Amino acid sequence: MTTNSITILMDNRAEPPFQAEHGFSLWIEYDGCHILFDTGQTNGFMENAARLGIDVTQADYIILSHGHYDHTGGLPHVLPLAKQAVVVCHPGVFVDRYSIREGETKYIGMPPESRRMLRELDEKRLRFVTMPTALSAKIFLTGYVPRKTDYEDTGGPFYLTPDGASPDPLDDDLTLWLSTDRGIILLAGCSHAGIINQCYFVRKQEKSEKFRILVGGYHLMNADEKRLNQTINALRELAPEQVVACHCTGEEATTRLQHELGAMMALGAVGRRFLI
Repeated sequence: MTTNSITILMDNRAEPPFQAEHGFSLWIEYDGCHILFDTGQTNGFMENAARLGIDVTQADYIILSHGHYDHTGGLPHVLPLAKQAVVVCHPGVFVDRYSIREGETKYIGMPPESRRMLRELDEKRLRFVTMPTALSAKIFLTGYVPRKTDYEDTGGPFYLTPDGASPDPLDDDLTLWLSTDRGIILLAGCSHAGIINQCYFVRKQEKSEKFRILVGGYHLMNADEKRLNQTINALRELAPEQVVACHCTGEEATTRLQHELGAMMALGAVGRRFLI
């Protein structure tokens, strides 16, 4: 197994022998740490990991980027086996959440079994993060990401109540970043805070202008023309070496990013590995 790397364990895109689902999961090995970042919907990420020769039960940390089912559903499959892992998340992951599309309400929060296991976890193995936090000398979590841009939103019709009376600000959406000699590597679950907001906030914390790789879902599937244009312009200004679009970015937005960003843009898919 290659060390100092990021591997996509679950994504909406995969080629045989791997399986795909509407979910996201990464495996990170860096700075002496083994990190599972999100757990997809099911145990599919574990089956993909086994095919890649990765033992996710050796995780030092399990990070939940936010409390949606497609990022936390696999937790009951790995948590009992990863006995040394500390789960790190925002306390808001427990909030009930709903989407309402075309008059149909759907519960999209953390599944009951994942929630139960997390609440019953030994307090020494559960760590809540609300502000920038170091997991090691080179690995960091943002906690809450301030919303500064005027064109980014949570990316969907998300609510805290099934009647749609209370919009969900998704304050629990957090970002992981790695500090490297060649620049910042930013890892996002769904970018409900906005991928540009995430980049600006991390850049301010890191006190570095250089981004190396951005990996994750950007939740642009519902983005209007203004948001897409301004996101693309901001990404050009940020000038990362590589933008890896995964999960909830959306097919139309992904095609547009490929066209506009050229060689900077890469498609995420299960099994793809990025050396740090």
